[in-house]
Amino acid sequence: NLITFHPREFNLTLGHTLNLVLASIEYDQTISFNTKGRGFEYRIFAGFNGELEDLKYTSAGIFDARYHISGQDGSTDYLRDEVFMGRSETSGVLSRQFTASQGGLKISTDYLGQAKTWLAALNVKVPFPGKLPFYFFADVGLFDKAKVNSLKSETDYIYDAGIEIRLIPKVFSIYLPLFYSANVKEIYEQFPDRYGNYWKKIRFELNLSKLNPFTLRDQVRF
Repeated sequence: NLITFHPREFNLTLGHTLNLVLASIEYDQTISFNTKGRGFEYRIFAGFNGELEDLKYTSAGIFDARYHISGQDGSTDYLRDEVFMGRSETSGVLSRQFTASQGGLKISTDYLGQAKTWLAALNVKVPFPGKLPFYFFADVGLFDKAKVNSLKSETDYIYDAGIEIRLIPKVFSIYLPLFYSANVKEIYEQFPDRYGNYWKKIRFELNLSKLNPFTLRDQVRF
């Protein structure tokens, strides 16, 4: 839209895979504190994925397109919307690249947080005082998950909070987690080889598709 002081964006997405129909709405807005665009940022997301009853397809193929609370990484970016330097990596620094799409949580939740049919999330960010590119972030998401040994589902939630180091706005950010819900802690304890120390819990966004070399100097604000 034409409003630049409090920029906002609304997206409605519809799609389907072999046996899933997907629909989502997303609303982003920044309530600016000054003319440079720094301010309170919030994002609201709601998504639905339902199975199609088609006898020709018994699975979604080689990928699972259901919405996930912690965004997408190289293995779940099935539409190839983003460039992942380590798309097939399962360990190491490159495996921690992600996009804060869908539920948008900044921590990895592994297999936890994949919606059975629906997902809703709220993401907020507030800049630190001064000119340094630090932001405090907090996220919370609700989703339904399948019950163990049951065809029914139940509602669960996940939250996190921490510090974002925003090196290039909308392109390159590093997320340092400070708090997260107990169910995420259980996942980390379950897989110590993946999340055994603090550094393995740090994730980063590198949205190369949004990098414009002609405006790079203007994008870096510190």
